[in-house]
Amino acid sequence: MTNLNNLKAAELKEMAKELKIKNWWTLKKADLITAINTVEEPEVEEPEIKLTPKKEEKEEEVNPNDIITLKEIASELNIRGAKARRILRNSEIKRPYKRWEWHKTEHADIIQQVKDLLKK
Repeated sequence: MTNLNNLKAAELKEMAKELKIKNWWTLKKADLITAINTVEEPEVEEPEIKLTPKKEEKEEEVNPNDIITLKEIASELNIRGAKARRILRNSEIKRPYKRWEWHKTEHADIIQQVKDLLKK
């Protein structure tokens, strides 16, 4: 093996990088030599095990004809969509789905609350 004292700091840093020495870029020449000498074998990278998260329970498929969106309600009441969303965000009305949309029969009471709130 080459005498490490004869190598330049840049060469030692390259060697330390290959040996995966922590914080190799901040070490001085003497510290690099010590760190390289203490490494017996290059660390073998273990394969990364990726755990797939459990898939969230899928929401039941809903017929799009049974859904009413905020856009439809806003156009019915002649209100801009942005204003309607702002009003709803500041209210206590919650979204049953990811978007501002409701099932026409299951959420009839909420739809009426939304319409009443937006008419004000």
